[in-house]
Amino acid sequence: MSKLHIFDLDHTLLSFDVEYNFIIFLYKIGKINKTKICKNYFYFTEYIKGTLLFKKYIKFIYKILKKKKTYIKFFYKNLIKKNIYKKMFLILKKKKKKIISTSSFNYFKNSIYKIFKSNIISTRITKKNYKYYKIINISKYLIKKKIKKIVFYTDSINDISMINFCNFNIIINPNFKLFKNLYIRKNVNFLFLKSIF
Repeated sequence: MSKLHIFDLDHTLLSFDVEYNFIIFLYKIGKINKTKICKNYFYFTEYIKGTLLFKKYIKFIYKILKKKKTYIKFFYKNLIKKNIYKKMFLILKKKKKKIISTSSFNYFKNSIYKIFKSNIISTRITKKNYKYYKIINISKYLIKKKIKKIVFYTDSINDISMINFCNFNIIINPNFKLFKNLYIRKNVNFLFLKSIF
């Protein structure tokens, strides 16, 4: 049976959130002001709760990334490489058919590819890749491919649409809300890479 393994990026393959930490990185090196760092924190807490209005967040993050994308290489060397979940890296490496599907902007795509050597579906201004848009984009990817089973790896309540869509799901370090919603499902397993209590 042909099987596709789909991996979320933030808090699944990586132990942190790429865009959130990129904004912090920019603040630390003096490239953005405190107002933006406060907005960044607000959007991140909304994301964790599963209540983020992605359209507003996309506009906020796009304006910053468009002007500061030259700093991504420094960010990659200093932070992305240091925050890989080794166990998840090994799991991904063993899979023949795999793809990374992330809501993060495609500005990070080259840096992520250098690490994981996997096809990546990400967000652009003209192409959304979050919530049910992930299903739309994956469905387009699956056309003409003989895939009979999909295994999805994620940490986020924001991926509930994809969880419902896929045959089997592995939930990485779930928060209590996600655990409560999914623990009785037969097509879900949990993988704890750190203590969540």
